[in-house]
Amino acid sequence: MQWKCSAWRRRLSLCDSLVIKLVDNPSILQIDIVWCYFMLRDINWLSVARIRLEKAREGLERAHGKDSSCVRLLQAGCYPERALYLILELLEGVAAYHRGQVDKSMKVLTYVQELFTQFQVLDESLSLVMIMGFRERDTKRALRMSNQDVSISPV
Repeated sequence: MQWKCSAWRRRLSLCDSLVIKLVDNPSILQIDIVWCYFMLRDINWLSVARIRLEKAREGLERAHGKDSSCVRLLQAGCYPERALYLILELLEGVAAYHRGQVDKSMKVLTYVQELFTQFQVLDESLSLVMIMGFRERDTKRALRMSNQDVSISPV
Protein backbone atom coordinates (compact mmCIF):
# COMPACT_ATOMS: atom_id res chain seq x y z
CA MET A 1 0.00 0.00 0.00
CA GLN A 2 2.90 2.36 0.67
CA TRP A 3 3.93 2.35 -2.99
CA LYS A 4 0.39 3.40 -3.96
CA CYS A 5 0.60 6.42 -1.66
CA SER A 6 3.92 7.40 -3.22
CA ALA A 7 2.54 7.02 -6.73
CA TRP A 8 -0.49 9.17 -5.89
CA ARG A 9 1.69 11.89 -4.37
CA ARG A 10 3.90 11.99 -7.49
CA ARG A 11 0.92 12.14 -9.85
CA LEU A 12 -0.77 14.87 -7.86
CA SER A 13 2.38 16.99 -7.96
CA LEU A 14 2.32 16.82 -11.80
CA CYS A 15 -1.14 18.41 -12.07
CA ASP A 16 -1.53 22.00 -13.22
CA SER A 17 -2.32 24.12 -10.16
CA LEU A 18 -5.01 26.06 -12.09
CA VAL A 19 -6.88 22.84 -12.81
CA ILE A 20 -6.53 21.71 -9.22
CA LYS A 21 -8.27 24.89 -8.04
CA LEU A 22 -11.32 24.28 -10.24
CA VAL A 23 -12.23 20.67 -9.51
CA ASP A 24 -12.76 18.54 -6.42
CA ASN A 25 -10.87 15.46 -7.66
CA PRO A 26 -7.49 16.51 -6.18
CA SER A 27 -9.19 17.12 -2.83
CA ILE A 28 -10.73 13.68 -2.96
CA LEU A 29 -7.30 12.28 -3.79
CA GLN A 30 -5.84 14.11 -0.76
CA ILE A 31 -8.46 12.42 1.43
CA ASP A 32 -7.68 9.03 -0.13
CA ILE A 33 -3.95 9.53 0.51
CA VAL A 34 -4.60 10.36 4.18
CA TRP A 35 -6.80 7.27 4.45
CA CYS A 36 -3.83 5.27 3.16
CA TYR A 37 -1.59 6.89 5.78
CA PHE A 38 -3.91 5.73 8.53
CA MET A 39 -4.22 2.26 7.03
CA LEU A 40 -0.41 2.01 7.03
CA ARG A 41 -0.53 2.62 10.81
CA ASP A 42 2.66 4.65 10.62
CA ILE A 43 2.69 7.53 13.11
CA ASN A 44 5.37 9.34 11.06
CA TRP A 45 2.80 10.39 8.45
CA LEU A 46 0.59 12.35 10.87
CA SER A 47 2.09 15.79 10.26
CA VAL A 48 1.70 15.31 6.52
CA ALA A 49 -1.84 14.00 7.04
CA ARG A 50 -2.90 17.23 8.74
CA ILE A 51 -1.53 19.32 5.87
CA ARG A 52 -3.23 17.14 3.27
CA LEU A 53 -6.56 17.33 5.11
CA GLU A 54 -6.28 21.13 5.24
CA LYS A 55 -5.62 21.20 1.48
CA ALA A 56 -8.56 18.86 0.91
CA ARG A 57 -10.92 21.07 2.91
CA GLU A 58 -9.71 24.23 1.12
CA GLY A 59 -10.07 22.57 -2.29
CA LEU A 60 -13.55 21.27 -1.57
CA GLU A 61 -14.66 24.68 -0.36
CA ARG A 62 -13.25 26.26 -3.51
CA ALA A 63 -14.95 23.70 -5.79
CA HIS A 64 -18.24 23.26 -3.89
CA GLY A 65 -18.68 26.72 -2.37
CA LYS A 66 -18.90 27.76 1.27
CA ASP A 67 -20.89 25.08 3.14
CA SER A 68 -21.30 23.30 -0.23
CA SER A 69 -23.78 25.97 -1.34
CA CYS A 70 -22.81 25.78 -5.03
CA VAL A 71 -23.00 22.02 -5.27
CA ARG A 72 -26.36 21.91 -3.49
CA LEU A 73 -27.76 24.55 -5.82
CA LEU A 74 -26.51 22.70 -8.91
CA GLN A 75 -27.91 19.39 -7.70
CA ALA A 76 -31.35 20.67 -6.73
CA GLY A 77 -30.87 20.12 -3.02
CA CYS A 78 -29.50 16.60 -3.36
CA TYR A 79 -26.16 16.25 -1.67
CA PRO A 80 -24.22 13.10 -2.56
CA GLU A 81 -20.99 14.72 -1.35
CA ARG A 82 -22.12 14.48 2.28
CA ALA A 83 -20.33 11.14 2.57
CA LEU A 84 -17.11 12.75 1.38
CA TYR A 85 -17.38 15.41 4.08
CA LEU A 86 -18.13 12.75 6.68
CA ILE A 87 -14.89 10.95 5.77
CA LEU A 88 -12.97 14.23 5.84
CA GLU A 89 -14.32 15.09 9.29
CA LEU A 90 -13.60 11.58 10.55
CA LEU A 91 -9.98 11.75 9.40
CA GLU A 92 -9.59 15.24 10.90
CA GLY A 93 -10.89 13.92 14.23
CA VAL A 94 -8.51 10.96 14.22
CA ALA A 95 -5.59 13.20 13.23
CA ALA A 96 -6.43 15.62 16.06
CA TYR A 97 -6.46 12.73 18.53
CA HIS A 98 -3.03 11.56 17.42
CA ARG A 99 -1.68 15.12 17.77
CA GLY A 100 -2.84 15.11 21.39
CA GLN A 101 -5.81 17.43 20.80
CA VAL A 102 -8.24 15.18 22.65
CA ASP A 103 -10.94 17.83 23.24
CA LYS A 104 -10.97 18.85 19.59
CA SER A 105 -10.98 15.21 18.56
CA MET A 106 -13.95 14.39 20.79
CA LYS A 107 -15.89 17.37 19.44
CA VAL A 108 -15.20 16.43 15.81
CA LEU A 109 -15.86 12.72 16.31
CA THR A 110 -19.14 13.44 18.11
CA TYR A 111 -20.16 15.58 15.14
CA VAL A 112 -19.15 12.76 12.77
CA GLN A 113 -21.32 10.35 14.73
CA GLU A 114 -24.28 12.74 14.33
CA LEU A 115 -23.60 12.98 10.58
CA PHE A 116 -23.37 9.21 10.34
CA THR A 117 -26.81 8.77 11.87
CA GLN A 118 -28.19 10.91 9.03
CA PHE A 119 -26.99 8.22 6.62
CA GLN A 120 -29.12 5.56 8.27
CA VAL A 121 -32.06 4.85 5.97
CA LEU A 122 -35.40 4.36 7.67
CA ASP A 123 -37.10 1.04 6.93
CA GLU A 124 -40.39 2.78 6.10
CA SER A 125 -38.77 5.02 3.49
CA LEU A 126 -36.83 2.11 2.05
CA SER A 127 -39.99 0.02 1.69
CA LEU A 128 -41.96 2.85 0.08
CA VAL A 129 -39.41 3.31 -2.68
CA MET A 130 -38.56 -0.37 -3.17
CA ILE A 131 -42.25 -1.14 -3.73
CA MET A 132 -41.90 0.92 -6.92
CA GLY A 133 -39.45 -1.69 -8.23
CA PHE A 134 -36.08 -0.19 -7.36
CA ARG A 135 -33.19 -2.23 -5.99
CA GLU A 136 -32.27 -1.83 -2.33
CA ARG A 137 -28.79 -0.46 -3.04
CA ASP A 138 -30.08 2.22 -5.43
CA THR A 139 -32.91 3.10 -3.09
CA LYS A 140 -30.62 3.59 -0.10
CA ARG A 141 -28.27 5.79 -2.10
CA ALA A 142 -31.13 7.91 -3.42
CA LEU A 143 -32.66 8.34 0.02
CA ARG A 144 -29.31 9.36 1.50
CA MET A 145 -28.82 11.93 -1.25
CA SER A 146 -32.27 13.41 -0.69
CA ASN A 147 -32.14 13.49 3.12
CA GLN A 148 -34.72 10.68 3.32
CA ASP A 149 -37.29 12.67 1.32
CA VAL A 150 -39.18 9.97 -0.59
CA SER A 151 -40.89 12.53 -2.83
CA ILE A 152 -37.60 13.77 -4.36
CA SER A 153 -35.42 10.66 -4.17
CA PRO A 154 -33.59 10.56 -7.51
CA VAL A 155 -33.79 6.81 -8.08
